[in-house]
Amino acid sequence: MNELHKRIDGLRTKVEKLINLHEKQAAENRDLRANLSRLSESKIQLEGKVKELEEKQKLQRISQAISAGGDQNTRELKLKINEYIREIDKCLTVMNK
Repeated sequence: MNELHKRIDGLRTKVEKLINLHEKQAAENRDLRANLSRLSESKIQLEGKVKELEEKQKLQRISQAISAGGDQNTRELKLKINEYIREIDKCLTVMNK
């Protein structure tokens, strides 16, 4: 009987250690998931900022092209104007619905 009690106590100790380890791992998992969520939001914001800066850079190149002249620059300008016109048409279509 004494041997059985020792084994049961040993098992109880091991189970308690496993439970504690599980709780620590679960807490760490929650922290990592929260961190992942914050990083994902940050990534989305940074991607938006990159797109915004790329658009500004494109507009700056176009404005420089206008002042410098040239066939390739004129083509880029026409493409950009057409892009803006299409975007305006989409907005007008949505507004008219």
